[in-house]
Amino acid sequence: MNRQIIKILRTLPAVILLVSISSVMLMVLSRHVKIEVTSLNEISIPTDETEVPPLIITAFPRTKYTKTIPTIPIETTTLGNATVKPRVLFDEIINPHPYRYKRIPSRVCKSTGNQVHPRLLILVKSNVFQIGHRMAIRATWGNFTNSSIQIAFLLGDSPLITSFTKMEYDLYEDMVQEDFMDEYKNNTLKTIMGFNWAVSDCSQAKFVLFVDDDYYVNIPLLLDLIENITESEDENVFIGFKYEHAVVRRKKESKWYVSTDEYPNKHWPPYISGGSMLLSMDVVKEISKTFPHVKQIFIDDVYLGIVAEILNITLTHDKRFEVKYVPEKLDTLITSHDYGSPNVLVHEWNIDDDEDDAISTVEQNSRT
Repeated sequence: MNRQIIKILRTLPAVILLVSISSVMLMVLSRHVKIEVTSLNEISIPTDETEVPPLIITAFPRTKYTKTIPTIPIETTTLGNATVKPRVLFDEIINPHPYRYKRIPSRVCKSTGNQVHPRLLILVKSNVFQIGHRMAIRATWGNFTNSSIQIAFLLGDSPLITSFTKMEYDLYEDMVQEDFMDEYKNNTLKTIMGFNWAVSDCSQAKFVLFVDDDYYVNIPLLLDLIENITESEDENVFIGFKYEHAVVRRKKESKWYVSTDEYPNKHWPPYISGGSMLLSMDVVKEISKTFPHVKQIFIDDVYLGIVAEILNITLTHDKRFEVKYVPEKLDTLITSHDYGSPNVLVHEWNIDDDEDDAISTVEQNSRT
């Protein structure tokens, strides 16, 4: 059995106690705290003309970044008798990020104590309360010994769980956390934090996978995808499940309501589902550099789509970045969304391990 898994199993009693105490605390505070788990693909309702682009694995169209940020190149919308274009300013900082780090990982990148620069950096967006999800990831697909892959969790803050977050960090030292409140409306702040930290502390990584904590990730298939990206194509990579012609929600009772003052167009620009997306570091750097000049939208993946449109970055659709959980296809999907509880993830992982062991045994017996 893998030594790291044995090590994790030894810590499970303490962690189970930690999670149990946390659950009791959350039950007591449930009258005052509302925690929502959201399927990011639900924010968009594609129009009838929406077409799913073909699967592209190795062909990444090359485009050059504009040296100056142009007017956002998407549709105009007629509101009443006035034609309105998106109101985004580019000549000043209109989206500052004044938050401070509370915790950063150790031994993830070379600048933080790791011996080598990772080729692939995985940043998991996680609600600070989701201790169970993070534990399940550490024990399953996030548990690898390949030094060219490193993982860290992106968290906001909550005074309700500070002591537990500190205990978790002291055990694993794999979290990036700033002092903004961890809530759904601050998802874009968490995404900006992740981009900025990757650029400042891990800029030598070739690729960054951003993924939510309720996703299953097939690491071997992800590495195969990266290996198929040749050196001439390993720039301007922004790949995942792409949405086009998504309608902006205008009903105030909608969770994803955005007013015409915030964004006047009828449709969002094309964007990659924020649940799982693979980017090359050059794209991460360009987007991070542009954040301060683009008005923030609280829906993080459409905000990234706006920034990508401004920078003329090509978005590549790959249907293997699944936005639903399809357990029978886990061996053919790169990512799969909403596995439910941490127990389900661990269960599916153990089934895969048992099947791999059985195949290995058969192969060994056939050789003898």
